[in-house]
Amino acid sequence: IIIPNRETLQETFKLPNAFFEEPGDFIENPEIKEWFEKDIKKISNELAKFERIKNFKIKRNPFSMDEGEITPTMKVKRRVVEKKYADAIDEMYAEEVEAE
Repeated sequence: IIIPNRETLQETFKLPNAFFEEPGDFIENPEIKEWFEKDIKKISNELAKFERIKNFKIKRNPFSMDEGEITPTMKVKRRVVEKKYADAIDEMYAEEVEAE
């Protein structure tokens, strides 16, 4: 699960604030997904095959303390996030990926 910088997304794709208020936890816009995929592929080439990112989801808004996803010191509560987004995580592992 990728948590993008909101300002960078807004500048790069000319997104209005309303985009971040839309329903759904994840961004499904193909143009934005391709933009992230290019960077991920570049970085993945430097990693061992088992470390490479094969699938990903882009979260519309950052994790929040209100939702119980992060601690007051801004650390991700892994168990909470894994439980809350279990369906999305399972979906990523189930998706077919092209062999590299």
